[in-house]
Amino acid sequence: MKKLIINFCAFLIFCSNFTSLALAHHPLAGKQMVNFNDGFLSGIAHPLIGFDHLFFILGVGIICFLAKRIYIGPLFFVLGMSGGLFLIIMGYQLPEVELVISLSLLLSGVVIFAWKKTNFNFIATAFCIIGLFHGWAFGETIIDQESSNITIVSGYILGLSLMIWLISSFSGLTFKNISKLSDENDSKVKISGGIIAGIGIFLILEDLENRVMSILVWTKLPSKDNIKDYLFN
Repeated sequence: MKKLIINFCAFLIFCSNFTSLALAHHPLAGKQMVNFNDGFLSGIAHPLIGFDHLFFILGVGIICFLAKRIYIGPLFFVLGMSGGLFLIIMGYQLPEVELVISLSLLLSGVVIFAWKKTNFNFIATAFCIIGLFHGWAFGETIIDQESSNITIVSGYILGLSLMIWLISSFSGLTFKNISKLSDENDSKVKISGGIIAGIGIFLILEDLENRVMSILVWTKLPSKDNIKDYLFN
């Protein structure tokens, strides 16, 4: 057990450092996307520099491993992600995107921790719905680009989809080939689920803290005009 805990701590440190490295060496270095290659490279990088997205994608891989759908399962999340990306591009809003993403981490962690054999159609539907919110968040990168066009968007979606599938499939294969699990109650599964759920709880508490601080600031605003400026600017 001691060795197992050390290995998981090392894994967390690796993911943290790799995420920081990807952020520091983003392929476009903050420059505007101007062609297909720029969109593709940006799509490849973004799942790595989003801490919340990265751990949920790893969780998708573990769930797909437990459901024995390592390669097919992640495609449902990719499908939902693509739908969410198109929603933001077309100007549609989704409610409480960041909170839903945090809740998705908590939910996936709990599912992994307390895994029970489930009809995969239910899991696939959940991946599609949750994917909408992750995709919408990923799409904010595209709408911030003044020069966005169908070529850039196509490259971005392709790179994003490919990287998400690779990360989740690698996560599932890692548990299959290294863990050699005999059943879903193996401690490795429960620890990984607990880590992902813990990250979700942290992000939810952080979101709640921000909301409380916003309310406190709002109550101190002296006039209706300032309240209007605070809410819409």
